[in-house]
Amino acid sequence: AIDRQTIWNAVEKAEKNKKAQLAYNFDIALQNELTMEENIALARRFVQEHLVDKGMIADFAVHEPDKENSISNPHFHVLTTMRHLNPDGTWGNKQRREYVLDENGERKKDENGNYIFTAVHTTDWHEPKTLEHWREAWCRMVNAEFERKGIAARIDHRSYEAQGIEQIPTVHERSLVQKMEKRGIHTQKADLNRWIRTTNRLIVAVKKGIRTLLNWIAALKKEIEEAKHHEPYLIELIGRYYQDRNRGAWSQKAKNQ
Repeated sequence: AIDRQTIWNAVEKAEKNKKAQLAYNFDIALQNELTMEENIALARRFVQEHLVDKGMIADFAVHEPDKENSISNPHFHVLTTMRHLNPDGTWGNKQRREYVLDENGERKKDENGNYIFTAVHTTDWHEPKTLEHWREAWCRMVNAEFERKGIAARIDHRSYEAQGIEQIPTVHERSLVQKMEKRGIHTQKADLNRWIRTTNRLIVAVKKGIRTLLNWIAALKKEIEEAKHHEPYLIELIGRYYQDRNRGAWSQKAKNQ
């Protein structure tokens, strides 16, 4: 099973339905702050602890494409089996049947005479919460390695929305898209990413303008508040004099003089 061709031929042979899903596929980013040897060691540890130790057979390959816009994009691809391998070399089931029982504990049948059942997954590998757990685990491993090496950088597995970042995420451009763009051929994904980047710059500029305006308003309010406690102007002194004098006047004529 450690031979790549042997294992995936066996995986395909185990399926009876020609439309059956054969594997799970992951693409995981490596870090430019680490050497390639350190990245591979980290990837191998993650695959072992979080995939293989849970019963999967995992096949991963490291990819270090040419730099795009002078930024390297190292990553690794992982293919994992959807079935576990039994000790006798046979494949386990993806699902098992849970039959619906009647009040006597007997299996119920439908109108065609077939037993009614629910298909239940034998593992939690398909669950969104499991994927989220893997993402968080990879984040912890990378950040722990950064801390061990005294590197200030940190990654976050959460989405922009979950982090409270008002920014539109770009879509992944595969190598074929990047090659077409280099040849001057516009692609839908690259056009979308260009629009997203332009929009994100506009969002940043608008938020900066709003912050500037709010700071100006706050400073103006402070200036007005401080002005209430300044030394009185001449017009205020005159006004106060007439107010005091009028309070002691005996007639309207005296108030007006």
